[in-house]
Amino acid sequence: MDSSTPTQKEDTVFNEDTLSSSSTINWLRGPKLNGIAAFDLVSTAIGAFILSGTIRLLDRFEGYTHVLVIFILLIILAIGIHYVMEIPTMMNHYLGINTLEEVTEGRKSRDEHI
Repeated sequence: MDSSTPTQKEDTVFNEDTLSSSSTINWLRGPKLNGIAAFDLVSTAIGAFILSGTIRLLDRFEGYTHVLVIFILLIILAIGIHYVMEIPTMMNHYLGINTLEEVTEGRKSRDEHI
């Protein structure tokens, strides 16, 4: 094996290219669940939990039962924003708003993992 050839382990380590904001977000959004970035779902859930805690601190509601409602509302908001901004997403594909080809081409144009 040539010394200039990177090993598998070296490929997974951060380098200058992966430290730019664009490649970092692409790296975070790499793992997918049914084509939807796991990072997006987890960050939305964390956002729903934070909003729920804020509402709870204001004594508007008791407990955290409305976290699911806030999560669903945030997902609906994201679907609407992506639709208005004409950004094809896999979620919108599942809802019939975008075709799979549009989603694939959009990901290629953003150098995102497919």
